[in-house]
Amino acid sequence: MTRLLALVVLIVRFALHRRTPDGDGKPPSSNPGSGVKSSQEATGEIAVRGRPTESGPQSTDPAAPTDTDNQWNNTDGSTTPPQPADIGLSDDRRNHILDGHGDDEGGGHFPGTGLSDKTEFPERWAPYDENRPGDRIVENILDIARNPDEPPFLQDNGNWNAQGTRDGVTVEVIIDPDGNIVTAFPQPGGHGVFHNDENGVPGVYNENGTLIQQDENGDWVGENERGDPVRYDEHGNPVG
Repeated sequence: MTRLLALVVLIVRFALHRRTPDGDGKPPSSNPGSGVKSSQEATGEIAVRGRPTESGPQSTDPAAPTDTDNQWNNTDGSTTPPQPADIGLSDDRRNHILDGHGDDEGGGHFPGTGLSDKTEFPERWAPYDENRPGDRIVENILDIARNPDEPPFLQDNGNWNAQGTRDGVTVEVIIDPDGNIVTAFPQPGGHGVFHNDENGVPGVYNENGTLIQQDENGDWVGENERGDPVRYDEHGNPVG
């Protein structure tokens, strides 16, 4: 009898050990595939919500652009600027910038135009196409207008001034409040930029930003650091 009672006690203890917390008497997993399925569901949920880290959930979406990605978002905020996508250049203002056409003074910055007291874009920026030789110049102007290197500033006349450097040339672009490019020109000192004097006679800036003038023979001649004469081509590059 004593042995029988001991056997009953062992059976009861074993049954209690196998009980699940909810008391249904079943093992924790009686379905062979349920553990795999639960793991897959959990993995899918993590993929949707982002994998948790010590600092909280981490999004699996690509990084969204920040407000500082474009300098147009960093203006002083007193006046709403045009959106980069709205900035454009009409054919009329293109002609003004390149050839000086238009009903006001200014423009005429295509290389070789020869207007007095003007800067001209480098020779290497033209031509792209013989039928539209200013296309590369226009591409750089639009790129700088839409993606300036520093926050544009509002001028006293209500237009915006955007600036940027491409291929060693800093360009200043003037844009009206609606996003229309009014004019654009290269600043003095850029490599290959021409700078005409009051008579329209051009000089060209070398890679160091020094203005090289033509001599009486039409050759571009400057000096090196030792003061020795150096010949340049029309792009502002030393030759020979």
